[in-house]
This record gives sequence, structure tokens and C-alpha cells, in this order.
Amino acid sequence: MGTIRTCSSWVTSNRRLDERVALWGAAVAALLVPTSPAFGRDAERPDVTITGGVDETGHHYQWTVTNLSRLPIVRVEFPHHFADLCFAPEGWSADETTNLIKEGGKGTSGVCVGTAPNPSAGIGRNESRVFSMRIAPSGADPGRGDATVVFADGRRHVVSGVELPYPRALGDSFVSLIGLGAIFGLWLVVRMVRGRRQNAQRRPASSSGQEK
Repeated sequence: MGTIRTCSSWVTSNRRLDERVALWGAAVAALLVPTSPAFGRDAERPDVTITGGVDETGHHYQWTVTNLSRLPIVRVEFPHHFADLCFAPEGWSADETTNLIKEGGKGTSGVCVGTAPNPSAGIGRNESRVFSMRIAPSGADPGRGDATVVFADGRRHVVSGVELPYPRALGDSFVSLIGLGAIFGLWLVVRMVRGRRQNAQRRPASSSGQEK
């Protein structure tokens, strides 16, 4: 009987231990669920696509921003260089754009910014909006970089691989200057050759007139 009681007591003690472990596990899980990146309202990974870029002229950029996330997008930022105009979708504002050439910018890089007046006017789930900018005649070179979108809850999300305007390489500027210099030099040579031919043609005519 003593052995049976001892075994029964041991089984009861183990059951209580298992129950305590289960309770502790449930408590820990309850604490972790709200903050775990795999759960919760804010755990959704932002999903945004941006397509488009420069056109054949090299002076106009246009992008289509598509929101595949649950929260609306209320702000979009495109870095620029030598832009003189920035266009936001209808109902949005581009007033926060920085360093536009027409506003006294000196060709330094800036940001083309589009902002929605409120979340309901933002880019909702499975919706798209078009943004664009114009580059000044001085020009810029296209390259790949990061654009940024801001959701209605304030979260910022970076989209990489977007075609954007960048400062021209120093070598490109020298090549342009050399090309212009060569054209100007050729124009001067042509004028000199023509002038000499005209002078040569005038001399025989004046000599024959003097002999008469």
C-alpha cells in the first residue's frame, strides 16, 4: 500500500507541474503575441511597386505608384537633380518639393514630394497614382535609386531600384564642352577659308580694272 501511495503521489505531483508549465507557457505566449513581428495589426509587411522612369528625351520622368498594402499611402518622395517642375496626382500637393530650379535652386539635388490632404485621398489598397517631374535643359543622367512612401500611420517604406535623375558625371560635362568647342572651332575655320577665297577672287578683278 505504501508503494501504491507513493506512486500516486508522484503522478499527482507531475500533473501539477505539467499544469503549471502549461499555464506559464500560455502567459508568455499572451505577452509575446502583441509585439511579435509575425502577428498584430501593424505586422503587415508594406508592399508597394513603383514603375516608370525617364522618357526618350531625357528630360521627363513619370512613375506609377501602386499600393498593395492595407493602409493608404499619403506621401511619396522622389529624389531629383536639376528638376524645374514636379507634378503630383490630382487632389495632392507638391508644395513640399525642394530645390526646384525655377525657385532659385542652383542645380543641387532635392526631393520631389507629393502629399495627400488626408488618408481618404491617399493611395488605397490595389490603387495607383501617377507622379512626374521635368528636368531643366542643363540635364541629368538616369540611374537607379530609392523612392520613399509614407503610410497613413506614419510608417515610411523605401522602394529600391527606381529610375531617378542623378548629377551628370564630370567626364560627360567635359565631353560636352569639348564637343561645343570643336564645333565652334570648325565654324571659325570655315569662315576663314571662305574669307580667303572671297579675297582671292576680288584681287584679280581689281587688277584687271586698273590695267584698263
